[in-house]
Order: sequence, then C-alpha cells, then structure tokens
Amino acid sequence: MPTATDENLAESLANFRVEVAERFGKVEKDLEGFRSGVETELRIIRKLGTWLSGGVFGVVAALVTGAATVGWSASAVVSEVKSQVQRIDKLEGRIDRVEKRLDGIDQKLDILIHRSESKTGG
Repeated sequence: MPTATDENLAESLANFRVEVAERFGKVEKDLEGFRSGVETELRIIRKLGTWLSGGVFGVVAALVTGAATVGWSASAVVSEVKSQVQRIDKLEGRIDRVEKRLDGIDQKLDILIHRSESKTGG
C-alpha cells in the first residue's frame, strides 16, 4: 500500500511533469519564433544575394565590354600608326629625291652664274 510519502512523491512528480511540459511548451514557442525570425532573415539574405549577384554580373559584363573596347581601339590605333609610318617613309623618300634634284639644279645654276660672270667680267 502506498504510504503518504509515496503519495506526496507521486503528486510532486506529477506537478514536476506538468511544470516540465509547460516549460518545454514555452521553449517550443520561443524556438518557433526564433525559427521564423531566422527564416525571414535568410529570405532577406537570399534576396540581397540575388540582387548583389546581378549587380556583380553587370559590373563584370561592363568590365569585359570595356576591356574589349579598349583592346579594339588600341589595335585600331596601332594599325593607324603603322599606316602613318609607311606614309611618312614614302614622303621622306620623295623629299630626299626632291632635295637631290634641287641640289643638282643648284649646281647647274652655280655653273651658269659662274659662266655668265666670266663673260661679263672679261
């Protein structure tokens, strides 16, 4: 037969079970609130990550496009410089030929001047 101590112990144990169940219920509610908060924050982080990855993609695309444009422009400038160098070389060749012709004409004029001075002076 249960004694008074056994009954008190059984009652205390039942009260303890109720108290533990209530506290676990509170813990579960707190965890649910925490979980919903974490899920909300994760949703925000995902949206932010999606937005930032789109921005990063845009920046990378702009950098690649810019680099391609700079490379293309640089090759166009190099081509134009080569063309101008060839043109300058041709012009220098023409100038050299004109200078030689002018030197020849200058020598002939000196000879003519020298001859005409000899005729008039003599």
